[in-house]
Amino acid sequence: MLWVLARVSNLRRVWEHQYFRRFLEYMAGHVRVTAFDKRGVGLSDKIHDFPTLEERTEDVLAVMDAAGSDRPALVGASEGGLIAQLFTAL
Repeated sequence: MLWVLARVSNLRRVWEHQYFRRFLEYMAGHVRVTAFDKRGVGLSDKIHDFPTLEERTEDVLAVMDAAGSDRPALVGASEGGLIAQLFTAL
């Protein structure tokens, strides 16, 4: 499962939130879970220009390649849902 976080995210903070921690621990008991902070937010390097949705879909592919994940189930909420949908449509 590749989890595309919402517009504003921080993986370190996600683990501190009881709801998300329980969700990720439950999912990890059934599937391999990969999650990432999108370009420019959270733990990722800061940027000056806001990336387009198309550029964010390229980031999804880069994360998949780095994780060695060929065909993950994509899960996303808020902007992450839009990115996941666009990625599957391309």
